[in-house]
Amino acid sequence: EVVISEEEIDYVKTLNPDIFIAMSQQGLDKYISRMDAEKGIIIVDSTLVNSVPPEYKNVYRLEATAIAEEKLGARVVANVVMLGAFARISGYVEPENLKKAVSENIAPKFIEWNISAFDEGYKLADALMQ
Repeated sequence: EVVISEEEIDYVKTLNPDIFIAMSQQGLDKYISRMDAEKGIIIVDSTLVNSVPPEYKNVYRLEATAIAEEKLGARVVANVVMLGAFARISGYVEPENLKKAVSENIAPKFIEWNISAFDEGYKLADALMQ
């Protein structure tokens, strides 16, 4: 769970999330009930998540794991593909700030690979937003 707020965060658990990113069916099934079916934004890795209950209106599906494997060579960067998608869909954080955070928290030899993964996710989400 990640809490992003412009206000002081006084509790580390997510109580009423605005956005839910699911990278497994098990995770989606466990936490989807926390989401507002009308207002919540759900971003799913459709490579690994087969179904989202139909009452949820704002669902974005992208094959993050398949893209990571096919275009980037390994599924390990699927989470960064999803981070790029989150940046585009939510608009909460500037993409350059997230890229900087990624770059500052991984080994230098993996920076370009992860930035490419981020950019792929951003492009996929941009296409979904059209």
